[in-house]
Amino acid sequence: MNGEGAFAVSGGQTYNTGVSVSWFALPKITLTAGYYRGYTPKQEFTSGLLKTSRIESESYAFDANYQWNKELDFGLRVSSPLRVVKGQVYVDFPSGRDYASDTVYRKQYSAGLKPNRREYKFTLYADKEVSESLCWSTELDVRVNPEHQKAANDYRALFGLSWKFN
Repeated sequence: MNGEGAFAVSGGQTYNTGVSVSWFALPKITLTAGYYRGYTPKQEFTSGLLKTSRIESESYAFDANYQWNKELDFGLRVSSPLRVVKGQVYVDFPSGRDYASDTVYRKQYSAGLKPNRREYKFTLYADKEVSESLCWSTELDVRVNPEHQKAANDYRALFGLSWKFN
């Protein structure tokens, strides 16, 4: 058996749709919430040994932003990245062979793709406009249960400058 190209996928596009709503709760406070849903059509690997059903995924985010003054704003963002909520994977395993006809018998096994844990990301951020075209950004975030691993957290700090060209 030749294994070259066994994991090439057909139909691997995911289509996303969602809604995001912003509410100016007070003159300096903006609350934003979003919910997104992804749809991936059923896929089949070229070998035929692995297949998936139509896969559905979802994500959501919430952001609370406070504008301290014209140049400075900061906030808190809570989100959960796109994760599978509905779908099946099918695996074919060879279970026997007929030596007289060279026929390989296979059994198909299936498993649900829904993980039992959810990943969350908590981010504190601040943006300061230094000039009309220059902005200073800071971001501190914690990912709780990254890649659905029990008792594993990621910590990250980002500092950056952004420049707008007029």
